[in-house]
This record gives sequence, C-alpha cells and structure tokens, in this order.
Amino acid sequence: MIPHSASSTIVAPPRMPRQKRSTLKVAALAIFLALGANLFQFFPMLNSVREVWYVLSFLYCVLFAFFAQLLARNGRVSGYEIYLFVVIAVMPLVSAISAKYVFGQPLIPGLLTHRVMATYGIGIALLLWIRTGAITLEDLRRALIVVGWSCFILYWAISLLMEPARYGQVRGFVGGGIVEPYHFIFRSQFIVFLVIYHSVVGLLQRSIKHLLLTLPLLFYLVFLDGGRAQFLSLLIVLGLLFVRHLSLRRLLI
Repeated sequence: MIPHSASSTIVAPPRMPRQKRSTLKVAALAIFLALGANLFQFFPMLNSVREVWYVLSFLYCVLFAFFAQLLARNGRVSGYEIYLFVVIAVMPLVSAISAKYVFGQPLIPGLLTHRVMATYGIGIALLLWIRTGAITLEDLRRALIVVGWSCFILYWAISLLMEPARYGQVRGFVGGGIVEPYHFIFRSQFIVFLVIYHSVVGLLQRSIKHLLLTLPLLFYLVFLDGGRAQFLSLLIVLGLLFVRHLSLRRLLI
C-alpha cells in the first residue's frame, strides 16, 4: 500500500535550462530565416527540402499567420502585412492569368512557377511571433548574426573544397563556363547585414573589435562574391555611417 504522503506528491519533470532553451530557439529561428530568404534555393542537394519548404511557408506564413492576426486584432493588420499578402497571393495569380491569355499556358503551372514567393510570408510570421512574445528582437538579432557568420563559413568551405565545374549544369548554383571561369553563386545578403551591423556597433561603442570583424567579411564580398554593384552600394552606406558618427581620429582616441 502506497503511503498517503508519497501518493500525494507529484514530481514535476525537469525543465530545460533557460540558457539552453534560448540557444535552441535562436538556432531554430536562424534556420527559419535561412530557408525563408531562399539562401539554398539552387543548391542541387536540397531540391526536396526546398519544395517542402514552399508548401509549409504558404500554409503557415501566408494562411495561418496572416489570418490568425486578423482574428486576434479584430481585423486590423498593418500596411506591411497587407503588402506582403498582396505580393504573395495576388501577383502570382495576375501573372498566371496573363500568361494563360497571352501564351496559352495552363493556369496551375503558371501559379506554380511563382511558388517561391510563398517564402515572402516569413515577414508575416515574424510579426506574429514578436507580437505574441514567442520571440524577442534580441532573439532576432542573434539569429541574424548566426545566419550571417554561418553563410560566411559555409560559402568559403564550398569554394575551397568543391569544384564548380562539376556543377556547371546546375543553373543558379554555378555561373560562368563560356567567357569566364565557372564560379559558385551565393546569396550574400546576410553577410552584407553583418558588415553593416558590426560597423554600426563599432562606431556607436567605439569598438575596434567590431570594426576588425568587418575586414574578413569585406574580403569575402570583394574576392569571392564579386558583386560590384552590391559592394559599391555597401561602401556608400559605410561611408555615410563614418561621416555621420565620427572621424577615424575620434574613434581611435
């Protein structure tokens, strides 16, 4: 017979430490951002993952997240959310209808050619999570940094360990091959974010460490990415930041 004191005592399962929960949340958010930004859209080894992600993005980000906020806020949504919903839902439909009447293309295949636009709904999902407290802006900041540095390491590893000519037929993953040599094509928006982030933090906090962290990132953008227009735009932004905040002499002093 079980003693009364023992039977009435309920032992709660051990809770995961807060730091570990926070780390896992940031890691999951980083994966969400990377997939939502289509960083690996043309990676040949991730074709199945990409197609599944398109479906999940449409079902959750577009349908659930958007209408969940409509119900929770009594039909009030921001102009940004309306803009994203129009871009995702209306523009592919208009394009598919136009292609059907002009070129005779069936409607469904015309819609499916724009399925990548479903991933734009990550903005709607992020707003929902921030409003409900599921994530914080600090979580988002940390996740953006994780994605940026992960891209930096991954892109260098691919460039050093893989031969682009082997994937010359994979459009979007490898470029060149006719006039210029084969080269990998990477999406570097998160690395550009890191340059701006570390520059701003370095200027505001007068931190040499953060400014030094921009050097390998800039090296990547010049010698591996090679996007001249993107790099020129970034230099203009950085120049304005330096002029706006402080001179190099004030920074060092």
